[in-house]
Amino acid sequence: MRACCAADPGTPRLGYVTRGWAAPAGPIALVGRDAELKRLGAAAAAAQTGRGKIVLISGEPGIGKTALLAALVDRAAAGGARIASGAAEELEMRVPFAAVSDCLGLTSASADRQVAEIAGLIRGAHRSAEGSFSAADTEFLVTEAILGLVDGWCAANPVVLAIDDLQWADPASLLVLHRLGRVAGQLPLLLAATRRSGAGETALEPLVRSWEARGADVLTLGPLDKASVVALAGHVPGVQVGAGLLEAMTAAAGNPLYVIELARALAADPGQVPNGPEGTSPGTAAGAGIIPESLIAVVTRRLAGLSGQTRQILQVAAVLGPSFTVAELAAVLAEPPLEFLGVIQEAAAAGMLAAESDKMAFRHEVIRQAMYESLPASARNALHLQAGQALAAAGAPVERAAQHLLAATTLDARTLKWLVRSAGWLSARAPELAADLLSRACDATDPSGDQAGPLRLALANALLRTGRFAAAEAAAALALAAGPDRESDGRLRWVLVQSLLNQGRVEAALAEARRALDGGDLSRAERARFHGLAALCLRALPTPGPEQAVQEAEAARDEGLASRDAYAMAYGLQAVAGAWRWQGRLRQALDVADQAAAALQQAGPISDSQLNPHLIRANCLFELDRDAEAQQAYTANLRLAERGLGTFVLCWHHLSVARMCFLTGRWDDALTEISSAREVPDHLGLTVHLDGLATLIAVHRQDRDQLAGLRSVLDPPLATGPAQHTYDDRSWGRALAAMADGDQADAFGLLSGAWTQCVAGNREYCGHYLLPDLATLAGPLGEQEAARRAVTQLEQYNADRQEPALRRSAAFAAAILDGDAAALLNVADAYAAAGRPSLEAQAREHAAETLAAAGREAEARRQLDAAQDCYVRLDASWDAARADARLRARGIRRGVHGRRQRPRFGWAALTDTEQTVAALLAEGLSNPDIAGRMFISRRTVQFHVSNILAKLGLSSRVELAALVVRRVG
Repeated sequence: MRACCAADPGTPRLGYVTRGWAAPAGPIALVGRDAELKRLGAAAAAAQTGRGKIVLISGEPGIGKTALLAALVDRAAAGGARIASGAAEELEMRVPFAAVSDCLGLTSASADRQVAEIAGLIRGAHRSAEGSFSAADTEFLVTEAILGLVDGWCAANPVVLAIDDLQWADPASLLVLHRLGRVAGQLPLLLAATRRSGAGETALEPLVRSWEARGADVLTLGPLDKASVVALAGHVPGVQVGAGLLEAMTAAAGNPLYVIELARALAADPGQVPNGPEGTSPGTAAGAGIIPESLIAVVTRRLAGLSGQTRQILQVAAVLGPSFTVAELAAVLAEPPLEFLGVIQEAAAAGMLAAESDKMAFRHEVIRQAMYESLPASARNALHLQAGQALAAAGAPVERAAQHLLAATTLDARTLKWLVRSAGWLSARAPELAADLLSRACDATDPSGDQAGPLRLALANALLRTGRFAAAEAAAALALAAGPDRESDGRLRWVLVQSLLNQGRVEAALAEARRALDGGDLSRAERARFHGLAALCLRALPTPGPEQAVQEAEAARDEGLASRDAYAMAYGLQAVAGAWRWQGRLRQALDVADQAAAALQQAGPISDSQLNPHLIRANCLFELDRDAEAQQAYTANLRLAERGLGTFVLCWHHLSVARMCFLTGRWDDALTEISSAREVPDHLGLTVHLDGLATLIAVHRQDRDQLAGLRSVLDPPLATGPAQHTYDDRSWGRALAAMADGDQADAFGLLSGAWTQCVAGNREYCGHYLLPDLATLAGPLGEQEAARRAVTQLEQYNADRQEPALRRSAAFAAAILDGDAAALLNVADAYAAAGRPSLEAQAREHAAETLAAAGREAEARRQLDAAQDCYVRLDASWDAARADARLRARGIRRGVHGRRQRPRFGWAALTDTEQTVAALLAEGLSNPDIAGRMFISRRTVQFHVSNILAKLGLSSRVELAALVVRRVG
């Protein structure tokens, strides 16, 4: 069963139902599976109505899994569903997205532009030779693109994604299926798969658990009963149904494929008696998931009826895998297709091969395995080597050739030459496969030969991309010790430094970066990148402070500008922008980040997961109260990251947007961005900050269930590295949780300790939001002196910076300590002007208490009412209760109460953002389309949709669209 995608019911469907139970004279009907067919029909019908389903069919080899899957696909296709079907192959388990690509028809030759672009992403087209990109970032980009593709398809038609032999699926494809399974119930999407019992259990277990948790219909096929066995055998031409048939079929143990093959053998030779290994049957195979030898023996005997030439060519085809193109077979045989066309026709007529869209496939894995195992091991090795070389020479995809070269046990000079030329493309497409093949190649190569150096460099790069950093370090160090040429030296040192940095060995990475700079063999562009990397290392160290990092960053900028290489210029300018932001000099950082962004535009299309000047711009703009510009910059950064520029820090992007939403009072949007952040690779240890921000919202809203789950995850220390130069959400969240528990001393200690660390690292800008709460706690605890000292430190820090957010924090904390009502009201107005409602409300709450203490009751009540209005809009029930209690103690009660809080469920529970998403969804837009309209990510839209459905008690987008239409009128 191979890829077929019918765009609409009228589009001709390709021949995707080819493996299974087809006899030479035609298809054989399914028998004995009425109950299973009924369940599959219900799943298909549900998907047609917009309530997606997941179906997993399990069983031993030959039990009829593929036939049932084909029946399900046929039924869904008849109902107008778009079909995407295919099969996983064991040989492709180390090729990322191989299985799902087969299902979705992801080829660069596709007429569908989106499909062709995804195929390009998979093959590494997003990554230039200049850029740096990890396998994890590539996996994320491709996964998001595939999810967006399927989402768009579902907006037009019900979709069936069917995959056979799931046990052989590669990890990246399993991830896609996991992510699709999480939203299948909301979409007109039917996910259906088969798996061989006992095979690939460890790799499949997380996916199966995930699917089962979402209501997957798991069908475990057992043996057919006697009546069904007789009925099935009777469908085979030439079989006489009689008393002797059941006795002959005993060895089949109710296995449909075994029944059919025995029946065919008996039809060809009525005197033939099965003589497989004693006690062996499909149901009692020695190893779970293993095809029994007796079944292979029956198939092998039937193969004996083919001509010698056909058997020989089928053996070669079996080496190629479960499916192959005629062109591939011709390349390996070194014969034109016309020479063996008769062989293909004979094998198809005998039920051994079947045509699939653009390929031929063995009718069942049992047939292929019988042919494959009939070859001696030495012959299989030679044929794999021959296949790999022939496919490489014919221009087949590099991973297709590499699979066979790795399956061979020897590599010759011709193969090594090809590998030197193709290593870059292979590492981009299948880094794990590349690393294993290159490792073997390095062992087989003369250490002093011309190929040794390029192969060592390629191996180090492949290992780095796979995330095997210790191995990459060792490979790079070994290659450097061997004395590489000048061109390779800089690239190897880059791999070495990156490997060390990714292992958290910052000091060693810094030493290697400086050693590379001192060596004198680098180009100016390379020197710019190494200075930038050294600056990054210095930012990751607790000492020696920002000055050295700025020096390194400026050196990176100077080298980049001198090189006139736009890419190097962008790298150097970003290093300076990051260093300035580290010092809290946001205006200078913004100016240089603008220059870095301009240099990137000048450089043209480039992918580098660590280049992110737009994120630096956005963060600076937000702290400078330029929120609209910040939103535009965040959007620009997101779109670039989704295309491969800055993907390494995409988690930081979502954290930054979540923080913006929190401070601007859009707390539900903040939680949605936090959920989106958890979906992307977290290279920088930002999860603890995500948890801290979520804790802040949980405390303010008195969400005890969420808070209970978050407390323990905030205990680990902050990660070192660039992430320490972000706002300390973790300490803020921990402190607020302690305040909610009434433990003021613990809360003060947490805030004071965090602030002290910020001051020690010259990172005051990271902790300025902590000071108002620190000042609030100082009074009851008698710690006013310590709090005033902190305020003075922030004021001194901001004296030559004059950043508005820092100025407000210092003024707010000082006004709390002084009990100055006028100053508190000025701060509240400043927060209101900046659009920071929660902080405005807190300032008004403090002002109300101060005014009440001075006997100015009417003014106090007005400020209390204003604060409570903000708290109601934010659903900040903890703050509202605290404010009422504080003012009640002063004899002040609120005026006429409005709505106390937003309801939890129903249409009124939806935020403005969620209502916008619901309206766009009702227009028929897919999640990617909505994301484009709203300037957010597809993931964020998906979380909004999930929240909307939960609040409205709905299960699918179809139901939501219908509700919106009814409300509109």
